[in-house]
Amino acid sequence: MPRTWQILLSLLIVIAIIVADQASKVIAYGELAGSPPVLLLGGIVRFEYCENAGGLLGLGAGLPEPIRFLLMTAVVGVLLVVGLILLLRGEHFSLPQAIILALGVGGGISNLIDRLRNQGQVIDYVSIGIGPLRTGIFNLADVAVMAGLFLLVFMSVRSETSPQSPADASPQ
Repeated sequence: MPRTWQILLSLLIVIAIIVADQASKVIAYGELAGSPPVLLLGGIVRFEYCENAGGLLGLGAGLPEPIRFLLMTAVVGVLLVVGLILLLRGEHFSLPQAIILALGVGGGISNLIDRLRNQGQVIDYVSIGIGPLRTGIFNLADVAVMAGLFLLVFMSVRSETSPQSPADASPQ
C-alpha cells in the first residue's frame, strides 16, 4: 500500500474511534447517568454510567490530583503527540503496525478529551461478565486500545513462531 494511503487509513481509524467513542459517551451520559444499570443477555453485558479518575481498572484514581493530572493527562498527552507524529512520519511501519498504532492513538486521544473536559475523569459505561466475575467498566476507546495491544501481542507471537526459511537460517 502506498505510504499516502496508509497515512490516510491510519488517520481515518483515529478519527473514527474518536467520533464513535465521544458519541457513545454522550449517549451513555444521557441514558445512563443517574439510572440503574441496563442488563442485556441475562446480565452478561451491563451498561452503567461511571466516571473514572484513574487509568485502566481505576488504577491511580486515589493519587493526589496534581500527580494524577501529571500522569494521566500531561504525560499521556505527550505520548499521544509522539504516537501521532510517528503515525504520520514513520516511514518504516507496515500496514498492520500503523493500524495498531492508530488504534492506540485514537483511543488515547478520545479518553484524553474526556479528561480535559471532565475534570480529569473518563466516562466508562459497559462491563461484561457472568455473576460475580466481571470486567471493569470500560468504554469504546478502551476497546480500541486493548484491540491494538492484542494485535501487537498476536503479531509478536506469530513472528516468533513462524518457521524460518532456509535463507534465514544461520549456519551451525
